[in-house]
Amino acid sequence: MTTTAILHLLVVLLTTTTTTATTTTTTATTDRVTVDLTQRRPFPHYWKRSFGSGHATLTLRSDWRSHLLKAQQDLGLAGVRHHGLLDDDMQVVTAPGVYNFTLVEQSWAFQVAHNITPIVELSFMPAYLANCSWTSPKDGRVVNPGHDECHYTMQYRAVTMPPVDYDDWSALVQALAQHAVDTFGLKEVQRWSFECWNEMWGVTFPYPYMTLYNASAHAIKSVHPSLKVGGPATARLKHVVDFVHEATRIQAPFDFVSTHMYPTDLSLCSQHDAWSPDCLPDQVRAARDLVQSSGAAFYLTEYNVGCCIGYPQHDTEGAAAFAYRTVGQLDGVTDVLSWWTFTDIFEEGTAVDEHTEYMNIYGLMTISGVPKPGWRAFQLLHEHAGDQKAKTTVDTMDTMDTMDTDPSKCATEPNSNLVGFNIATAPSAKNIDACCQACQTNIKCSYWTLVNQTCLLKSSDAGRVKQAGAVSGGNAPPPPPSGTSTQISAWATIASEGEEVAVFLSFWSNTTTEAKRTVAVASIVGREQLASGASGTSGIVTEYRIDATHANAYPVWQALGSPPKPSAAVLKQMMAASMVVPKVVEMEKDGSVVVEMLPNSAVVLVYSS
Repeated sequence: MTTTAILHLLVVLLTTTTTTATTTTTTATTDRVTVDLTQRRPFPHYWKRSFGSGHATLTLRSDWRSHLLKAQQDLGLAGVRHHGLLDDDMQVVTAPGVYNFTLVEQSWAFQVAHNITPIVELSFMPAYLANCSWTSPKDGRVVNPGHDECHYTMQYRAVTMPPVDYDDWSALVQALAQHAVDTFGLKEVQRWSFECWNEMWGVTFPYPYMTLYNASAHAIKSVHPSLKVGGPATARLKHVVDFVHEATRIQAPFDFVSTHMYPTDLSLCSQHDAWSPDCLPDQVRAARDLVQSSGAAFYLTEYNVGCCIGYPQHDTEGAAAFAYRTVGQLDGVTDVLSWWTFTDIFEEGTAVDEHTEYMNIYGLMTISGVPKPGWRAFQLLHEHAGDQKAKTTVDTMDTMDTMDTDPSKCATEPNSNLVGFNIATAPSAKNIDACCQACQTNIKCSYWTLVNQTCLLKSSDAGRVKQAGAVSGGNAPPPPPSGTSTQISAWATIASEGEEVAVFLSFWSNTTTEAKRTVAVASIVGREQLASGASGTSGIVTEYRIDATHANAYPVWQALGSPPKPSAAVLKQMMAASMVVPKVVEMEKDGSVVVEMLPNSAVVLVYSS
């Protein structure tokens, strides 16, 4: 296909998308941003401290490692968290009381050699400890034969049963931490965090989870009191206060409180008709405030623009806009903000070797190594965010009309059955839309499966199997905003040494039916040589843009026929389309810089002398 033909297809594609999405004509808005550099405070790059990464055996793959090093270079990735370090595919417990940390050490050694700090998720249960039989999905190897089949989740068969004897679990955790210290040294492992379990998979709160946590925490501290341990690693911000109270009551040590949240979490962000883009930071801030008196650090060890696999904004510019909004609002709130995940080399339901390009997996990079818009957003953060944050205000003059929009559609996963975690059935829901709606109206429901016209409501998507004719999914995205809504986010940084000022702008939306917004960065108080072109002073302003047609390989991939496995030639074009192209922009006579922003766009303005 010629370059001219490709460009023609892109124009047709983008024009069609815009025409389809916009249902009414709306009036654009103007938002005025003011940055005051005389009021600033330290701005630690807390979002770099961890990125999520699937499960442990993936860390042994050469392609995963290549993506990790690229993320370290481009994004400033400083740490990694993943599931399943103690799963039987890591061959840790080879017989009762016999440990083999060979694969664990290989995983850690690669990270430590490149100055990457693990958040060690203590999961899941080796079959010998759970007193059940586990069969490897890869080679048929049977662990602990002659017992009942283990209860497990995911195609990699993570055993989510509690141990028969908690002393056995404690001994394993103690041996794991001791091996880390013996191998890498106490000073290195003091940088790590040990997090107990993940989202209550297979256990309930408070018990047996707190028994599991108590055994884990004391085992870690027995190696050295300075090693960091915490929990409860819950979904949807659950039980963080209960965890603090119960851990204090039973004298279980904890250095941090950890939890997860996604803006599509129904019970937190979709109870009302109007969708709020501030829901996630508001809810996280409230949870942190409730446990702050404990003195423990607060970790959000999973978040993303949406949950779960199949959510449409994972692969598109919405992730970039969401990232800027969230990072700007949660500094000083979370000590760790771990995006789930940095790469599509990831397995939940579909083996990674069966993946195709752009499957709406959580990652910031496609399976073939093409950076998505979210990746470019974090890259710009790494390259331009200073170590001090300036006071920034947004004054909104909103003339947006009320819009008529089509209902949001469910993100579906065909030929897949989410196994387990049933909370109810919806007998009258016989089709996908009805089943998804039934889930929306049940406060405990986050996922659903429709199989043989039976609608099963779920609290988790932790387990899934392939099944022809079955359809699964998460809740539909929250409904779009109605009436007026302040959705422009703006914040600015400056380096403590140097002159570069960076303003991060975001227009995150759950719909493309909204009007574009005009944003005027009106003044940079305290940096007069850049603030006012009218006064005759000079300065350069460079714009870095991420939206539907900038730093976005997805429409190019579509225009080229959406190949499941792109050729080298196609990948070259996609890589070129994914690049951020800087553009020098002019100041207005009053010194402002005017930026046009479409829904789901992210823009960085960099002011330099």
